[in-house]
Amino acid sequence: MSESRRGPLPPAFFLGALLLQVALHFPLPLTSVLTAPWNWSGSVPVLVGVGVMVLADAQFKKAQTAISPFDRPSALVCEGAFRISRNPMYAGMVLTLLGAGIMWGTVTPLLVPWLFGWFISSRFICLEEGILTDVFGNEYEEYRRRVRRWF
Repeated sequence: MSESRRGPLPPAFFLGALLLQVALHFPLPLTSVLTAPWNWSGSVPVLVGVGVMVLADAQFKKAQTAISPFDRPSALVCEGAFRISRNPMYAGMVLTLLGAGIMWGTVTPLLVPWLFGWFISSRFICLEEGILTDVFGNEYEEYRRRVRRWF
């Protein structure tokens, strides 16, 4: 697939989602649901989400397999964070967005993690699952039966 047809990678959409949260919070906060100091509880999912993303990235690097959803993988990573979720990087992004939404403390930023999860599923996860099935066949199908897509 040519570079121009690939489009932005998931981290670009993640950054866009964070910016969307800010854009929704200030002009359209609707209502405050959490105020200080309670809104700081959102730092827990932010830290967990970032930690999961870093761990999953390290596991891909250790396995020396492609991290881009458009590239052919050379290894099926099933250990560590991948024992809990087939998509820990995306799950970490959703957790981080959820935590950020909690930290903003208003309703509209809390809509973004759900929209992001739907978008990532339809735009990237379905594509990746097809590629993994083609490359790893029954081994991937068995893994898919054992481990949930998200959590």
